[in-house]
Parts: sequence; structure tokens; C-alpha cells
Amino acid sequence: ARLGMEVATATGAAESVPDALGSHWEEDIVCDNEGGVDDEDGDGDDGDGDADCDEDGAADGKETSFEDLARCAVCNEGDWEDDNAIIFCDSCDLAVHQVCYGAGARNIPKGDVPWYCDVCRHTGKRGDRRCEQECIMCPERGGALKRTSDSRWAHITCALWVPGVSFLDPEGLDVIHPFGLNEKRMQLTCVICNKKMGGCIQCKAPRCLTAFHPTCARRMGYHMVAKEKNDWVDFVAFCDKHGPSAIGKKKRRRKDAKW
Repeated sequence: ARLGMEVATATGAAESVPDALGSHWEEDIVCDNEGGVDDEDGDGDDGDGDADCDEDGAADGKETSFEDLARCAVCNEGDWEDDNAIIFCDSCDLAVHQVCYGAGARNIPKGDVPWYCDVCRHTGKRGDRRCEQECIMCPERGGALKRTSDSRWAHITCALWVPGVSFLDPEGLDVIHPFGLNEKRMQLTCVICNKKMGGCIQCKAPRCLTAFHPTCARRMGYHMVAKEKNDWVDFVAFCDKHGPSAIGKKKRRRKDAKW
């Protein structure tokens, strides 16, 4: 199995996925042109995971590899721990944390034994570096996909972020069940890809109705935070006009105008 270079000798499997990830779904509220959304402050510290670089640009004097630069396809983070390594599919090069991927990535094959993501393992397209499997929740193809309860495919990210979508195996983030999705949510048009399909989420800023697919928002760098609250997780996302960086620019402009 292929891991990040710094954890190539790790053999421990990830601990069980927090139960909170399987019970974060709240009552779904989909807003049309007549209403807003719940107010959330969106504060979240995503941390600074940058490594110190030497004059040649290599982190801590070590040669930078593809594995070192890769980010998890679910959480978009590149940090890892010994019991939660970033593992790579030996067919399509999908990079995921063991915990983020859940079932199927807990036990890492040792040595030269390959590890395959669910799509490559089920479709048999091993050795094909391009995964074009469709997601029923968004227009993005490939990525960290899991089987749905009706034998289709959906992104783990979509299942986590879109209200009404759940996992039949919450602990393993496996078997995505999309049938709790509010039909009105399926009629929203993504402001990024301009497509009306699957399920969009909406900006959490007050009175903002901007809709977007979670995967589209992740790709565009929208502010997305998963807040742990007791026994559940609140997934909060903001459009490009209401993220912390955009709000900070507005405040600076107002201050400059005042003086």
C-alpha cells in the first residue's frame, strides 16, 4: 500500500470513526427567495499546517514527493498522524485519510500489497489512472466515492454536507442513503457550476440564499467548517462573499474610507 512518505512504516489501523459523523443531520431547511438561513458565526481555526522550507524549497531539507504534497479528497487537509495516515489507491491515485474514508481504509495492506478504493475494487478498473465514476449528488466525477443504498455512487463529502443524506453504516461512513434529501434542495442551482442536480447546500450567512454543491465549494476554496458539538457535528459553509477573508476585506475597506 502507498502511504505518505513520512509514514511508510506505519502498520496500525485507524481507530473507529467518531460516532458524531454519523449523527450530524439536523432538520433540513431549504430556503427559496422568500427566506434566509440560520445564523452561524462560522468561526473556525483551520490551522497552519505549512512545513518549514529550506533555501531549495524542500520541507525540512527533505525531497518533496507526490505523496507529501497530496491532500485528502474528503477533508482537503494534508496533515496526518501515525494512526490516521493518508493512503493512496494503487489504481486511480485517490488520496484519503483512513478515518475520513472509513470502512475500506482502516487496515492498510503491508509491503507491496496494493490498496484499492471502493470504485476501483468494485468496477475492476485497476491500473486506470483516471476515475470517471459519476456521483448522484454533484457533477464532479471521481474522487472519494462510496456505494449508495440503491447501488449507485456518491461522494463522502456530499453525504456529510448535504442535509437529509445519511450513512447506513455511520461508523464506517459506508452505504450512503440519499432518500432523506429534501426535494426542494434538488431544485437549487449551484452558483459555481450553474447546474441543477443532486443536492446543493446554502451559505450560512443571514439572508444569503447562495446555493452550491459541497464539492464545487471545496474546489473553489469556500470557507467550510465542521464544528463538533457534543455528540454531533455541525457542517457550516459560506459563499465567497461571506467567508472570513471576504468579510475581513470589507472591514479594511470601511476603515480606509473612514480615515
